Amino acid sequence: MAGITFRNKMIVKLLCAVAISLIVSISLILFSIQFILNPYITKLPTGFSESKYNFMTFLTFSVAIITFIAIFLLMVRNKLLYLKLISESVNKIANGELGLTIGIKGKDELTQLAQS
Repeated sequence: MAGITFRNKMIVKLLCAVAISLIVSISLILFSIQFILNPYITKLPTGFSESKYNFMTFLTFSVAIITFIAIFLLMVRNKLLYLKLISESVNKIANGELGLTIGIKGKDELTQLAQS
């Protein structure tokens, strides 16, 4: 049986980066609820105000969102830098440097763009 090939390799890579970032951030939320929030709530059931609970929940989700963004950006950083290189090279070619060549990296849609 032949292997599955995807026509849009860039989309697959971005979706994988989103999925991994989402899994890590959800795991962080579950970890913080289980091991940080729950013991604190059960230890002080009467002295735990609603505002403290809301603040801790907000803090937990804020850290998870920041973690998601950081992991996603780390995973797509190389592609963003390559896209910036292609963009700068195209601008130089448009300004008259017709002998300029763009380095080829990988086998995805950005590579096809750089080749043309």
